[in-house]
Amino acid sequence: MRLAVSTWSLSYMSLDEAIRTIKRLGVDVVEILLDEPHLRPADMSSKMLLRVKELVNSTGLEVIIHAPFLNLNIASADETKRSYSSNLYKRALEVAYTLEAELITFHPGYPDFPGIYEQSLLLSINTMTKILDMASQLGVNVAIENMIDTKREILCVTAEDTLMYLNSLGDRVLLTLDLGHAHIARELYNFIRKLSDVIVNVHIHDNDGAYDQHLPLGMGTLNYSAALSSLLKHAKGLRYLTIETTPRIGEEGVVMTIKRLEELIY
Repeated sequence: MRLAVSTWSLSYMSLDEAIRTIKRLGVDVVEILLDEPHLRPADMSSKMLLRVKELVNSTGLEVIIHAPFLNLNIASADETKRSYSSNLYKRALEVAYTLEAELITFHPGYPDFPGIYEQSLLLSINTMTKILDMASQLGVNVAIENMIDTKREILCVTAEDTLMYLNSLGDRVLLTLDLGHAHIARELYNFIRKLSDVIVNVHIHDNDGAYDQHLPLGMGTLNYSAALSSLLKHAKGLRYLTIETTPRIGEEGVVMTIKRLEELIY
């Protein structure tokens, strides 16, 4: 198991500065978010990608990837939007392959409006099946992230729905467990109980139990000590603990969370 930091947490910096800062903080892995403001696959030239690869190689950091998600939806009933989203996911896979990333995390999408959950679920699964076919060819491991529900029916909010989603895709997909999302959904221990065998990555952040605040550990109501103890005991395939604290608090929030984790684990 290795400690990682998301570039999103330092997105007020340039990508170069964020990566160098993550290295300076003494962690082993960088999770590069392929989205604004740093990178977006649709806008990445080969030259830009090569520069990022050279930078990462110079630091010695291992790379994992978070696929883009802003204004994307692979579960959309709008074929144009769904196709565009799928194409960006595929481009993200190519980027992950080029950067020799061990893992890429995707969001499963959401219904465009209430009342079409089942339709959206099938559309997401069909789209993700094609993504997984490509990932298998490239040799990139794929994880789905659990979501939060914000007045819409969202895919993969509960442990039961997430388990069903993953089972629909066979044994080719893993889980990035977002602690903050699971805390808001009151589903954290259900996730650990039902999906511990597929948890490969954990997004680490805290909140007040109601809003997705991405606070440093200890600033919210998450019993992170108990949660992490349970994860370390049951999630035998867990490889990454990825800090995903808000850029509004910046490097200070990352450092606070690193210290909390070190007190518990190391």
